[in-house]
Parts: sequence; structure tokens; C-alpha cells
Amino acid sequence: IEHGTRLDEETIDLLRHGRTCLVPTFCTLYSVLELGEAGGLGSKQVEEMKVNEPLWKASFRAAREAGVKIAMGSDVGNRYPQGANARELELMVANGMSPMEAIVSATKAAARAIRIPEAGTLEPGKFADLLVVDRNPLDDIRVLQDRARLRLIMKAGKIYKDTTAG
Repeated sequence: IEHGTRLDEETIDLLRHGRTCLVPTFCTLYSVLELGEAGGLGSKQVEEMKVNEPLWKASFRAAREAGVKIAMGSDVGNRYPQGANARELELMVANGMSPMEAIVSATKAAARAIRIPEAGTLEPGKFADLLVVDRNPLDDIRVLQDRARLRLIMKAGKIYKDTTAG
């Protein structure tokens, strides 16, 4: 379920007991609120998101507290630049998740959401893309947004950046 802006108790219960997960896509909401008309958006869209903001946050918190599976994802309506998806983790933490829950939502939970069981965790025989940063994201999840803090970037076994030695 993408966004989950107006989840009621019945829907949350169905999500909790089903195979479906919630993908809140906070970046869709906040890109509209933060960029607004200066970002080329219409005033009607901005006003609609202002109405949706408290509903979005309340639904997310209620779903999380009820034990609904939550995965990090994006949306085509997200106006943040490509590569800024770690902002979603910051917004999830700002809305009640622990940093570890947010990281799991972007890895293990996201892999399960798209039914790729051979990805999402660091285990022998599984696929893994890695980011290594020079600070602990459990202390401040925003470290994952700071490109200057990236020490190792590996995708599909190929290293694109490695400043870990020396």
C-alpha cells in the first residue's frame, strides 16, 4: 500500500495480518510542502498536501504501532533529486521509527515487499549492495544523506568508491 494517507483501524488490521506492507513515501508529501509553488507546483496541490500531512503522519504512526510491515520506497511524484532517497529514512525516523527500523525498512523489508528473498540482508549467498559511512547512522540517520561521509559504495559486487584504506 503506497502512501497510506487515511488508514482506518480495519485497514490497519488487514495490513497487519496480510502479506501486504505499507510504503509511506513521505518524500512525496514533503517534496510538495518544501518545494511548493517555487518548485513548479500548483497552489491547489500544495494546499491538498497541507491537509494530508497530519493524516499521513497519524496513519504511519498507527500502522507502525500496530505492527504493520513497513518498507521504504519512493514515488514518481517525489520531486527530490535522484539519489536523495535517504531523506525518506530521515522522515520515517522523524515520524516515530527508530533509525534501525528505518534501515531495515530500506533493506530487508523492501526486498520482501518486492519479493526478492535473495536480497535485503547480509548473508552468505545473497545479493548485496553496500554503503559504508564514517559515522553511525543509528546515532543520526541523516549521515546516510551526506555524500562526503560515504567511504565505500558497492553495487552488484562492483566497487564504485572505496576510501576505507588508510
